[in-house]
Formats: sequence, C-alpha cells, structure tokens
Amino acid sequence: MRSELERRFASLVCLRGLPPPQTNVLVDGETATHEVDALWPEHRLAVQLAGWEFHHTRRDREHDAESDTDLELTGLRVMRLTWDDVTTREARTVRRLEPLVSHDRR
Repeated sequence: MRSELERRFASLVCLRGLPPPQTNVLVDGETATHEVDALWPEHRLAVQLAGWEFHHTRRDREHDAESDTDLELTGLRVMRLTWDDVTTREARTVRRLEPLVSHDRR
C-alpha cells in the first residue's frame, strides 16, 4: 500500500471483517493493463481509490472513467471510492461492499 487512503481502506476492510482483497494488482482490461487498488478476483470486483492527490483534474477523471470502462468490459465490476467514502462514510461503504464480497456469493 502506497497511500494513506489505501491504508485506511485496508483498515476499514479488516475492522469490518470483510475478506481481504489483493492490493495494487495489475489487471488486463480490454485494451490496456491497469493497476487496481483492491481486487477480489473470485467476486469479479475491483475497487479504485480516488484520492484528491492523483484524481483531481478533469484529465485525471477522464482517465479514471476510461480505465473503469476498460475493466468493466472484461466482466469486472469497478467501484470507485473517494477519501470521504473511506473516512467519513464508512458504514455506507461497507454496506456497498459487503454483499459483493461475502463468501456465499461465489
């Protein structure tokens, strides 16, 4: 994990008892390879963490959207989470994640 947001996300996942994801994984999209912040391959779920430091310009957001689309075209569900999703809306974020990564979904 390279950023404070990634560390906080990992802590949230652990504290809430969710299965741990693979982190900082290279995943082939339809047209390019992308680094995914958190991946549950058995559930076909990728989480991309969009902190302000690297995702604040229009160009950054356009690149993020293109990356998400490219990954989705391979059958992955992509959930993009912000700093606030991880740090101030934790319960809501867990409610979004839990049904997607629960063990009985395989």
